[in-house]
Amino acid sequence: MIGDAFLVADPDFFEAPERMDDSAELFEVARRPVPEGWGRATRGLWIGFQPNELRLPAQGWKVHLSVLPEQADEALRIVVEHCLGEGLAFKFLRSTRAHRLTNLKYATRGASGKLAAIYPENEDRLEALLDRLGPKLAGLAGPYVLGDLRWGAGPLYLRYGAFLDRWAAAEDDGEPTLVIERPDASCEPDRRDPVFRVPEWVSTPRVVEQALAAAAEVEASLPVQITDALHHSNAGGVYVGEDADGRAVVVKEARPWAGLDPTGRDAVGRLGHEANVLRRLDGSGVLPRCLGEFTAWEHHFLIEELVDGDSLHTYLTDHYPYLHPDPSAAELAAYTDWALGVGDDVAAALAAVHERGLVFADLHANNVMVRPDGSISLIDGELATDLDGGSPVLLGDPAFRHRDVRSGRALDDYALACLRLSVFVPLTGLLVWDPELAPATGGRAGVAERLVAAATELFPLPAGWGAGILAELRRVSGRSAAHLTTGAVERPARSAEDVPLERRLLQSTLAAATPERTDRLFPADPGVFSYGGHGLAYGAAGVVHAVATVAPDLLDPVHVDWLAERALRAEGPYGGLYAGTAGAAVVLAELGRPDEAFEVFVAARGKRHLDTTAGIFNGAAGHGLAALAIGDPALADAAVADAFALRALLAGEESGLTEPLEGGLLRGWSGIGLYFVRLYERIGDPRLLDDAASALRRELDGCLIDEAGALHVRDGGRILLYLGDGAIGVGLALQAYLRHRDDPDLAAALAAARRTCRIGVVLFGGLFNGRAGLLLGSALLLDGSERDEMTAVHRERLGWHLIDHPRGLSLPGDGLVRLSGDLATGAAGAALALHAARSRAARPQTSPAGSTGGWDLLPALGFGPQHPEGGESR
Repeated sequence: MIGDAFLVADPDFFEAPERMDDSAELFEVARRPVPEGWGRATRGLWIGFQPNELRLPAQGWKVHLSVLPEQADEALRIVVEHCLGEGLAFKFLRSTRAHRLTNLKYATRGASGKLAAIYPENEDRLEALLDRLGPKLAGLAGPYVLGDLRWGAGPLYLRYGAFLDRWAAAEDDGEPTLVIERPDASCEPDRRDPVFRVPEWVSTPRVVEQALAAAAEVEASLPVQITDALHHSNAGGVYVGEDADGRAVVVKEARPWAGLDPTGRDAVGRLGHEANVLRRLDGSGVLPRCLGEFTAWEHHFLIEELVDGDSLHTYLTDHYPYLHPDPSAAELAAYTDWALGVGDDVAAALAAVHERGLVFADLHANNVMVRPDGSISLIDGELATDLDGGSPVLLGDPAFRHRDVRSGRALDDYALACLRLSVFVPLTGLLVWDPELAPATGGRAGVAERLVAAATELFPLPAGWGAGILAELRRVSGRSAAHLTTGAVERPARSAEDVPLERRLLQSTLAAATPERTDRLFPADPGVFSYGGHGLAYGAAGVVHAVATVAPDLLDPVHVDWLAERALRAEGPYGGLYAGTAGAAVVLAELGRPDEAFEVFVAARGKRHLDTTAGIFNGAAGHGLAALAIGDPALADAAVADAFALRALLAGEESGLTEPLEGGLLRGWSGIGLYFVRLYERIGDPRLLDDAASALRRELDGCLIDEAGALHVRDGGRILLYLGDGAIGVGLALQAYLRHRDDPDLAAALAAARRTCRIGVVLFGGLFNGRAGLLLGSALLLDGSERDEMTAVHRERLGWHLIDHPRGLSLPGDGLVRLSGDLATGAAGAALALHAARSRAARPQTSPAGSTGGWDLLPALGFGPQHPEGGESR
């Protein structure tokens, strides 16, 4: 789930929350000048102060402040004046808006409630701080800081953890994580779990022992036995259990003052409201019955009747025909009858809610349950409001909401129309990009019209069904025929000389570049703020590579300079191929800047100890592929060293690497197999093909072939088909191996992966996790007429996702709520896929440096344009 924090600063792009305009809401202490002898630093939404002469230890006991929004200004004034007087380092959130943002329903649970943090240098300073500051804050209260220990009855909380960032490879998954140091100089994760714990090697100060003793005296008995957790958010949890009578029940938890909605109402307020809603609807049969309420550990709980069955969302993942290749006409007809019936059943359920004087106000696929007998029930009534005169509803799934519909029956009517459409084409999240629900202009349909046309193309729907859905969406949202005629969004004219889609996508991305920034150059998935703005997956390297491959005349030297400078200065822990600096080195080498590429790659190798993963994304296989791609003879030993470590891991020997916990090309065994193949192609050692075969078989152990003959990667209860973590990427690795050796079992798996290319509907448009990946996979895995057929299908259906935005032709990233220009999720990856589908033969390309040669479509992986007979150009 994409956090709310990345959606507040820009209506079009994912953006760092610190870039929001909250200047009118700054706390008074944020406006103060820096006192003499102190330093001030900003990091994200936090402002920190520290005496110039103070040298903090790397870790220790820290104190957090948590208060209600209306108490924040006064509490911060008290804390800041105390810390300045005592010479204590501290930090605080800069504004009331930042404070609210960290406590929304889907805010990060580990950070929720924290308004300020104080860093006493030792236990004596900790005790003095609590003894002197605690009384000054008496009477204030706020949400409990999960993972901390409350001091007394006030708003201060304790936790042992890092004062300064220190990274190391996590012991469980091998990825970089913030750590604290044990007495023996080894490290362990600086855990932000929702349960307070003290590392076993840390001495417990007297004040902490007192707080622990006080917490132990709090007893709570539950009237239900909890058996499983279904969901957690900052608001609380949702659990399954049994009541005293042995009935299966759902238990919903609400944390006081936490999980705020846009109106400021907390989780407890919404839970109490939901209990009242369920009582008003008791006997209607369309929502679960309220079975009771109780309070424990200061948290509030609601006991509800358990509705047996699956959510409509889960049901669709098991039964939607186009999640498998080539569904039959009979399957499509049966599904159509069922889906139309479900829409009618939901409409009847909503009518029953309306008869009780309520609007459900939160209809979406996860709030509809499909019982084993096929009947349906609604669940989760926390947003329901009065049918007449109800308050505006500001929460809800954007795929079932219209920005201008905020109250009354229209909320349910619009959501029902979206649900009727989404059971056929589950892309109604794209409607946020066409709030006018505009008709076709300039030869291109609006989003709503495209989705309706897609539904009628895919399924045998009754005549007039699509027109009825469009009419209902427009009626409910107030988009009358006159309004649509006069207020339609201007769309670019189309002609026979139209600019190719891939070029238009890159032009819009380049137009949004921000070379004046240091954190990112192009709009991207939120991953750009974690992995760094220079990387391949989400950063500048991926976009620059796409431009240089697809439209080199558009490449801006300023962007290449930005990439080189930021990669050379990269400070984060990620040094890998697609996650970090090694990928930037590969692209710099492609662009004819070998000295900078070598320097960046050496710096990337210096971060290897921070990540012990084995795969391509940030691990050993990716480093090895990067060394091969850069081509500097001085890096040959590095590539071979990576192969030896991966071979040891494959054999179950000590390797210093962590076995892959996920499948797929980027993080799984198939990417490791691909690396062995590419190293074999470079040095010719046949043992590397043996290693590749073993790695590919390990990958296939975690895969399945469905009844339609398509390959999928298992991921818990999900099956994945995508390029990054699913069957398409596995197929590319299998194909690379089978060009050197025959193997009937692996060839059968490759045939199944080629079948996967025929799957018809996916949620997102991007390269690693969506439609563009199916397009690229079809271009590289299929041959002849089937290649022509499926690239045409996926190219056309990629058009479902493309948005004619005022900024230019754009692609929403994963989640569909913001536009992305990156390689993994956005326009750059889509442009590469379109380019691959258009390239029918290997063609030498001229790089900006003047050299010629085939370029990898996916940097360092060795997948170039195809020869007419289907082989890769090498």
